[in-house]
Amino acid sequence: MVHIPGLHGDSDKPSSVTRLSSMYDYVLAADANATNRVLNFKLQIQADRILVVGGSPIEGVETIKERRSINNILYAPTWEGYQNLGNFSSLKSVAPLMQDYSATGNVLRLRPHPGTGAHDKQYKIIAKELKQVAKTKGKVADFNWSDVLIADVSGVISEYVYSRKPVVVPVDLEDPKILEYVNKTSIPDYCYLWDFRGVPLAEFLDSISADPLWEKRMEKRENAYFGAETQADVSNLF
Repeated sequence: MVHIPGLHGDSDKPSSVTRLSSMYDYVLAADANATNRVLNFKLQIQADRILVVGGSPIEGVETIKERRSINNILYAPTWEGYQNLGNFSSLKSVAPLMQDYSATGNVLRLRPHPGTGAHDKQYKIIAKELKQVAKTKGKVADFNWSDVLIADVSGVISEYVYSRKPVVVPVDLEDPKILEYVNKTSIPDYCYLWDFRGVPLAEFLDSISADPLWEKRMEKRENAYFGAETQADVSNLF
């Protein structure tokens, strides 16, 4: 018998790779970036035990073919994690800014991580309050409706890149821990880093309206999905 862990899609979070992976015969990886993440974790796993199979897009998610204006915002923060060291969530800090942004007549939707509030109940309360002004219509509907994703380091970034739409990652210059980690990944190559304490959201979105990272994001998408446009393409690649 051959044993292969499915793991949790493709995420730049440190917790996406664990020592348990070395117990298996092979490990699945979306692309070269995911492969390097496994190899750099110092596991007893050689490169020939990593199977690169491409990303797995969500069925029904539509793609765009060219740059377009940013009007509809999808905010999808990650959860707080099991320990403070693994807390990549921006929800506590950014939720009030989203409330203010909505109060000026702007429309947005919220998709909190399913684990939100599992470790710290305050996160669940904050998400519930924000949902009053940022409702969700379902994952596929939210992805297709939105023009931009605002998200933390998590698997939702890889999922959204399939759509070709821009991704914004909030960073806190007063807490350099996460920023330092983000800069060690490939995220700054194709995602916009938003200093949410120093720059208002509307001003920041206006500054990226020309979408200067379009080509870099297309390169990331090509590498992660091998050019797949349909579920049939993904199945054939696999």
